[in-house]
Amino acid sequence: MYRIGGAYRRLQVYFTQQTIYPVLRRKQTEGKLKEDAKDEVLQPPTLIENVPEANLDTLKTINAQEPTVAANVSQEEKVPLQPILPPKTSVGMKAMIDVDKQQEESLRLAASFDEMPGPSILKYLARGWSYLPQMSNQFAAAAMVYFMNMLGASLVWNRGVTPFLHMFDKYGPVVRLQGIFGGDIVFVARPELIETVYKEEGKYPLRSALDSLEKYRSEHRKQSIAGPFVMFGPDWESLRSKLEVPFTQSVGHFGSQLEAIGDDFMSNLKTLLNRQEETPENFHTEIFKWAFESVALVTLGKRMQLVGHQKLLPGSVGLNLLDAITKASNSLRRCESGLQLWRFVKTPAWKDLVSACETIDSIILKFVKETENRLQVERYGKTEDNLIRTETNGAKSKDLHNRPMPLLDALVLDGGMSADDLLTVVLDMLLLGANATAHALSFLLYRMAKNPRVQRNLYDELVNVIPEPHTPIAPLLEVEAKTPERLMFLQACLRESLRMNPPIPVLTRILPKDIALHNYCVPRGTMVLMTTHVASMKEENFEDAKKYYPERWLKANEDAHPFATLPYGHGPRSCVARYLADAQLMLIAAKIFRNFTVEYNYGAIQPTNRLIAMPNKPLKFRFIERS
Repeated sequence: MYRIGGAYRRLQVYFTQQTIYPVLRRKQTEGKLKEDAKDEVLQPPTLIENVPEANLDTLKTINAQEPTVAANVSQEEKVPLQPILPPKTSVGMKAMIDVDKQQEESLRLAASFDEMPGPSILKYLARGWSYLPQMSNQFAAAAMVYFMNMLGASLVWNRGVTPFLHMFDKYGPVVRLQGIFGGDIVFVARPELIETVYKEEGKYPLRSALDSLEKYRSEHRKQSIAGPFVMFGPDWESLRSKLEVPFTQSVGHFGSQLEAIGDDFMSNLKTLLNRQEETPENFHTEIFKWAFESVALVTLGKRMQLVGHQKLLPGSVGLNLLDAITKASNSLRRCESGLQLWRFVKTPAWKDLVSACETIDSIILKFVKETENRLQVERYGKTEDNLIRTETNGAKSKDLHNRPMPLLDALVLDGGMSADDLLTVVLDMLLLGANATAHALSFLLYRMAKNPRVQRNLYDELVNVIPEPHTPIAPLLEVEAKTPERLMFLQACLRESLRMNPPIPVLTRILPKDIALHNYCVPRGTMVLMTTHVASMKEENFEDAKKYYPERWLKANEDAHPFATLPYGHGPRSCVARYLADAQLMLIAAKIFRNFTVEYNYGAIQPTNRLIAMPNKPLKFRFIERS
């Protein structure tokens, strides 16, 4: 009986942590959001947020260009393809200035939040809890387990997002899942509703956290900041400005080294093929190595030597870091999905996550110390005597800011961040950046392999731009920033692949204030899940939505809603490294499809239903070398 009672109490603690604690955390942020709101001065919102000045110049250049013709598409239908930027709002400036007045009027006319449709069993359980708190513990616990299992099945987007579509077909375009202890969740899928959420996200948007990763940091580090994935408010605004410049400059500064990584990947690819010219079942691991090597180069400023013919010895820094990142990724997927028992007991997934993160911390900390020492020498001189003479004579130290540099160098030079804070930022970039890039390339290869016509069109474009198979591509990408019409079809192929298989299919926001959503009043503190993948696969938003058709992005008459697909998010919380990700993917895709025809002859591949998605089947592609 004692064991049963103890297990029951732990179960109660779990559901309290699962439902009440997130609500309390959101309420703690409301006071800060309120204070920030008092200091805000109403300004006309910008049409495109967080676009560097260089990219604004790019857009001006693009608009000044005459439409050109890409592979096998009629000239009268063509327009220059713009980079994948955060979307413009679908309303005019005057309407945007009056948005607060419109929301006030909409809230006045909106229906009650209680009238929003959703599974009725959850509403009944929530009501029963208020009347029978002692009895309903057992029923609520059992029902919550059932509901979480049901929700886990609903979050499977690997079968044409059928469960999600079923939910919206049954309850309408907005669905409320009522928490038994509080903490309601609202699902939306229509682009105009997603746009409304973004317009009302406030100056400092707040989204849900990777709780297992934050728990590790709070218990095993003396950090003063959260990770970039969950940070919000002025801290995030300040950190973002520090992150965006190194990533924006990375293509020009690291172009030759990114090119070398791509060449090593291509050389290694030939050695992996069997007699049928097919890749092994673990080919996704090779793709992840390429993605991780590229992200680590821009983040740490060093190659890990994971891609290519060279064989690293066991225990080398590169292999140890790759192994730890891989284990952390798998553990994070397990912790953040299903029944999250790690919240009150040390599960195997939690132990694996802690072990992997501790290994990553120890390795990255060495990079931090090396970077600090190297920059100290570069700034003040090579010896302690030189440093003393410089300070005594009042001479200025070298200004190292006015040069392209890795992310870690930029953060160390800026100062104000402890070693633990630097670990937090670098870990997020390596962990999430490498996984997202590997996912994007995996599904780009799959979509192209299943569409030979598209491959032929892309090859025609690449042959015109890259006459010789081994022509360096990185310099062309730098030119593309100003004249993107030369690789329009390659950009369209990437954009279409990201529409159909975004790395993160669901985006979240926690509302900072009451808003009117589809004529329902949704209270502040509510978590809204924007199922952008569902929106991007609906016929009402894209003609032949389930068809891989890159030409749709080249048509002048394409009138897709700007919020119908958001591969990199939108607004202040959009992907800070989106320009680097585009450059990486275009570089390696150009090399692959200029030199190979890619086939896939097995069952359909879909993304898994985990937070950090990955293919659910081996990537057994056939690579046929072009003559």
